[in-house]
Amino acid sequence: MNMYRSIGLLVRSVHGALSLCIAASFAFADANIQELSIDDAVRHALTSDPDIHSLRLLADAQGRLKEAAKHLPDPTLRTGFMNVPLDSFALNREPMTQALIGFRQRIPAIGSRSASSTNHEHLSQVFNHRTSLQEKNITRDTRIVWLEAHYQRHAVDLTSQALELLESLSHVVRARYAAGDELQLAVVAAELELSKLQSRLIETKQREVQTLDELQRLLGVMNGVSIGHKLPNWDAAPAREGVQDSLKAHPRVQAADSVVAAEAAMTRLFETALKPEWHIDLSYGIRSGANLDGDARSDFASATLSFSLPLLAKQKHNLRLLASQANEDNARHSKAKILRDMTAEIAVAYSEWGQLSERLDLLNETIVAQSDNHAQAALKAYQNKEGTFTDVLLSYVNEVDANLEQHRVKIDRLKAWATIDSLNGSTK
Repeated sequence: MNMYRSIGLLVRSVHGALSLCIAASFAFADANIQELSIDDAVRHALTSDPDIHSLRLLADAQGRLKEAAKHLPDPTLRTGFMNVPLDSFALNREPMTQALIGFRQRIPAIGSRSASSTNHEHLSQVFNHRTSLQEKNITRDTRIVWLEAHYQRHAVDLTSQALELLESLSHVVRARYAAGDELQLAVVAAELELSKLQSRLIETKQREVQTLDELQRLLGVMNGVSIGHKLPNWDAAPAREGVQDSLKAHPRVQAADSVVAAEAAMTRLFETALKPEWHIDLSYGIRSGANLDGDARSDFASATLSFSLPLLAKQKHNLRLLASQANEDNARHSKAKILRDMTAEIAVAYSEWGQLSERLDLLNETIVAQSDNHAQAALKAYQNKEGTFTDVLLSYVNEVDANLEQHRVKIDRLKAWATIDSLNGSTK
């Protein structure tokens, strides 16, 4: 009977240690390493992401092209000699020989500069919206990876503590078996659970390393990172109707709107191709030598105005216009598809949020408590010689599994919140 009491005290210590580990699984982290909160991780990721910097540069480039498109094309300077006699190459013998200097200015078709400037303006907006979209995506991805790293850290700590305590139980069972007070089945069961827990710990550590590597990639750091133990307080999701209504303000949709506007500006630019393009030429001819009456030859001045005849190439311009209109239609269809896809993503995210909330409530209110009660009942039955040590062992293993499942669902629910936030056009 004393042996049963001693095993009962040991199992109670197991339960107390497991409960302590479940409540504070990060207590064993290195105190010298600064813990990285989820908000700190997001800030680091946004600062170090190269795509965000690249998109901002592209937006700035389009903004400069917008201003440049408003100006007239560069003027052309012409210079040379005209009507030079080939027999003597004398510049003062023939009255038509002259040194020429001229100026030409091309004036694009009416509305073309405005359309080109508008096109670059909307392309700049496209890159600005894509910058905001990239920031949303980086925020979501960093949050999800950080949360997964939090779970893996929790699982490693809890599994390590459970493994320690299970090894202690295994030693006790072997001693009782050697004394003839326990069945061989209990020894086999203890060793089996110990081996399974060791395998689980190796797998969990591997997943933890992989997750931390991914987090380091997002943060743009080479050194290791330590995950903070405090989870974000995301207990309530925003109203689904509000997220749906804010779709038009989402940077993904706004970028699609700007693409449509840019393509529309290109269509207007191709429409101006059916209008004439103008050229102004001014020239001054300098003549040397004298007329027959002895007077110095007069210099010449010329001014011409020319324009293109786009109607002669109307078919070519119409084909380009039709191609531009097709691109504009395609942009509109792409925007419609984006809205449809995002609506579906919102539905999936809220469905996942609801299901995980129900599971978490069930775990918090029923399963975890029942696992604890079952472990206590198995221990009491074993002490009263109405149960087996195998039942006690498995009941405490099930309690560890229940607590791991509880944390898994809690983390997955927070991931669902992060996904919903990334679809919310009302948040940055």
